[in-house]
Amino acid sequence: MKNSKRILSFFMALVMVFLVACGTKGSDNTKTGDSGNTKQTEGSEVKELTVPGSNSLASMDYVVTDKSSDSEWNANFVDGLLEFDRLGQLKGALAESWKTNEDKSVWTFKLRPGVKWVTHEQVEYADVTAEDFVTGLRHAAEFKSRTAGLLQGIVKGLSEFMASDFSDAAWEKVGVKAVDKLTVEYTLESPTPYFGDLATYSILLPINRQFLETKAGAKLGKPDPKNSAFGSTSPDSILYNGGYVLETLDDKSQIVIVKNQKYWDAKNVYLEKVTEVYDDGKDPYSIKKGFESGTYPSMSMRPTWPDYAQIRKQYEEYVRETPPNPSVYGMVFNFNRKVFNNTNYATTKEAQDNTRTAVQNLNFRKAVRAAFDRQSYIEVDAPKQLASQVKRNINNFPEAALTKDGKSYHDLVNEVYNKTTGENVDLHDGQDPFYGKENAMKFIEAAKKEGVKFPVHLDMLVISTSDRLIKQANSLKQSIAENTDNQIIVELVQRSKDEVHTLVYRNEDPSAVDYDISTFTGWSPDYNDPKSFVDIYSPTTGAYMINVGLGNLDEKGNPLNNDLKEKLGFNEYEKLYREADKEYKDLDKRYAEFAKADAKLIEKVLFIPTQMQARGEVISKVQPYAGNYALVGISGSKYKLRKLNKDLVKAEDYYKIKAEWEKERAASAKKAQ
Repeated sequence: MKNSKRILSFFMALVMVFLVACGTKGSDNTKTGDSGNTKQTEGSEVKELTVPGSNSLASMDYVVTDKSSDSEWNANFVDGLLEFDRLGQLKGALAESWKTNEDKSVWTFKLRPGVKWVTHEQVEYADVTAEDFVTGLRHAAEFKSRTAGLLQGIVKGLSEFMASDFSDAAWEKVGVKAVDKLTVEYTLESPTPYFGDLATYSILLPINRQFLETKAGAKLGKPDPKNSAFGSTSPDSILYNGGYVLETLDDKSQIVIVKNQKYWDAKNVYLEKVTEVYDDGKDPYSIKKGFESGTYPSMSMRPTWPDYAQIRKQYEEYVRETPPNPSVYGMVFNFNRKVFNNTNYATTKEAQDNTRTAVQNLNFRKAVRAAFDRQSYIEVDAPKQLASQVKRNINNFPEAALTKDGKSYHDLVNEVYNKTTGENVDLHDGQDPFYGKENAMKFIEAAKKEGVKFPVHLDMLVISTSDRLIKQANSLKQSIAENTDNQIIVELVQRSKDEVHTLVYRNEDPSAVDYDISTFTGWSPDYNDPKSFVDIYSPTTGAYMINVGLGNLDEKGNPLNNDLKEKLGFNEYEKLYREADKEYKDLDKRYAEFAKADAKLIEKVLFIPTQMQARGEVISKVQPYAGNYALVGISGSKYKLRKLNKDLVKAEDYYKIKAEWEKERAASAKKAQ
């Protein structure tokens, strides 16, 4: 599961303007040829960065949380074994070297000596040792980390330990050990060629045991997650070994992080201070005002502005497009809604039952998919040409696989889907293969024959203070109504951001999911393999099974709502997924098998992909292509290596630097093969 990270939907669009303004996410000093007037400086011309955001940091228990809004900060506080460099290649972070056995079932990492843990006041606490990585994984397991699915079935004995009494004897059977003070070794259940990618992720980050056990509820072997004081949002709740420490977290005000002066790679941390200023999204011009007042170094162009064309023309020589990304956003259904505390229609049991019956009907879900005008929905917040490009039809990213004969993963899924269904559609990015009123009405008539009574009402949560999200929700509502002759009515249930956060992101109980459909869903990959996405809809381990109202397993390890999962097609999907995951020797065969699972998700309409993470037009003073480039893991969230210019980067200069970087990246990838 990608962090197993559930992305904070389009809340992240605010801060992502600034993260993608870098163009990459990297690790060495950027070297380019002629870049026009944009000079690639050795350091940062400006030492402090201020960005708008949602102040969504809710947990610094970094090996437990699965929220990207947490990981984007925690990645700056604690370094792990590996990271991706500016060209997207793995390099050592706290590991100065690493090796595997012949079949990649045992991975051994040699740590850098003398790396320091420091307190939030930057007082040295201890050296980072191999034992810290052992402690980190054990704490994650005992606290039932939401990211544990990344390693269950991969690290030997981990799944069994998570179902044990958490004794020292039980832990000794888990495949991680400190060989010596600076050597940590992982023994895996089977060969895992992508474990290096996993070593960039948060669940494998280290924790100092002595410090951990000074915090209430966090003693190893006796976990008490509800009362744990480790990894709260207090700056003193963790130790730091990363590029930054948390200085201030004032909810709905600001988050401030400052450079860790004891950081092992301090020479590559150019920004001394990063501040996120709270923005609730209510004022569509807030980022523009912040930019033009000199507070923010970047600004996104919003097509929703009445004077968008005029503003764009004013900054025309600086405007450029943000790059594509591997994330997937979309619509989920609550297949088994039990509570109706947030509803505009479900005041009777008859109304509740009717919608639940409809949502469980395949033809009804196909009707919703066909009626949803994604182009108009995306155009609310993106120029028309970008709105077309960002549409995504597959719950995975094209680069998840590349076969020996040059086929992308999307090529494979498209082929399997058409072969399995007998259809002839194009599922590649930018296409709209299912949209159309004629299709929607055809599926409605089929659903009626199967007992669905129309009209059907669907509650959907919307943040009441976000002008952008309200406009997008109204676009969705309008298109579905128009393309079904008002036989499917989306009810916009407006609530505060805190209420939506609680209902969508913080809820861990599938029976408490209080909506019929939700667009607050998004995922990005943890590692370069199709499994990173496919797992999230596994009926036994999937992170999104809570969001769809079904859950995973009960306390005894039995599947929750298994009959319904069988009816909907989740169990069939699971069989395809697990069969694919058995293949590790022949990668082309592995990818082809995983494509069957992704094709099944589309066929059964268990999720409706909408788009990759929002792309748009930006202007920025952030130096292009000077940071970590990471399609997977958390390396891309690091402010390390990022640089800020005094002047805006011209679009012409940006594209020259981008072209030079792409050449470098291609050469680097070829060398790494």
